Amino acid sequence: MIVVDKGEFLSLAEVIKILEKEKELTPEQRAAMEHAKECTNLSVKDAKKLIGELRTLKLPDSTVYKIVDILPEDVETVISILSTQKSRIKEEIVKDILSITKKYLGE
Repeated sequence: MIVVDKGEFLSLAEVIKILEKEKELTPEQRAAMEHAKECTNLSVKDAKKLIGELRTLKLPDSTVYKIVDILPEDVETVISILSTQKSRIKEEIVKDILSITKKYLGE
């Protein structure tokens, strides 16, 4: 049985790792794992490293994890992710995010 703290954020890489430890998966868990594998190229180690780098930008954890899972390549995608925040989107933050995520693209 999988138990995760309520309110805890997980990257897709972490979801894959957790589900792969299970001996038997429900159909829903199997579908979640397949989806997670299709949507991320990051290892757990790289995902955690990226999370740490993004946290230095003082972004909410929900935003950090969206960025890690989506791994945006362009300004429009970053702005789309940040648009869920109530604060104004600063151009400098967008550039910083792209600078950080660029290191993890194509790995």
